[in-house]
Amino acid sequence: MAAPGGWPDRKRPTDGVGDCRAKAKPEVGPFVPAKMDLLTHDSESIESVLRLYAIPSKFFYVPNGFGQHKNHRCIIEALQILKQDGHELRFVSTGLQDEPRNLNYYPQFHSFLKTSGVDHLFQMLGVVPYGHAMALMRQCIAVVSSSKFEGFALSIAEAKFMGKAIVLSDIPVFREQAPERGYFFDLDNPKEFAEKLLRAYRDYTQEIDQDQYAMACKNRHAAIQAYARSYEDVVLATAARARAKERRHRVT
Repeated sequence: MAAPGGWPDRKRPTDGVGDCRAKAKPEVGPFVPAKMDLLTHDSESIESVLRLYAIPSKFFYVPNGFGQHKNHRCIIEALQILKQDGHELRFVSTGLQDEPRNLNYYPQFHSFLKTSGVDHLFQMLGVVPYGHAMALMRQCIAVVSSSKFEGFALSIAEAKFMGKAIVLSDIPVFREQAPERGYFFDLDNPKEFAEKLLRAYRDYTQEIDQDQYAMACKNRHAAIQAYARSYEDVVLATAARARAKERRHRVT
């Protein structure tokens, strides 16, 4: 079953999610590779997806459902700043358009967007097939995530495995994923967010994007091997701790 942005469905915590995830220290996350067979798209399939949703060729991609912690409002505020400075950058958003923990959240966001003066720049598609989401990610100028906290953020890992530029909030789990083409911004500074978006837009060329994608494809086998070794290390270390704990209990 597909969930926000076409990502695999997961059970949602109903309470304490902000506190526990904000304090979490991911150990396995940085090593998880994306679904390799869905990360390769030819130009024809990408063009068909763009035509299907009437999307321009240059856009930023926001592959997040509308959970409160995803912080979409921050993106709209950055777009307002950019427009005031004479820059109109297009965004495409996919993901589930509701928030079960606060049923008023999405309607309030939608109302804010409609009166923001930049609603024509922020295109919301809702939930789309996973293959379409990957085609949008492959085509975009950069992937954007303004989350206040995350448990892992699969979309960041997928963007890394495509060699994409990523504009993302400066939170610990994103720093741990350490994207090489990352543009980090302070969540409390929408002006800095706007500046990083504009920098990513100006840095983008199709040639650079294609070169980074080719390099990412070339490195995928090594990345999978590194993932397997790292995962094995985590499992063995966990098993060793469990055995040591069991021995201590036997002694006492």
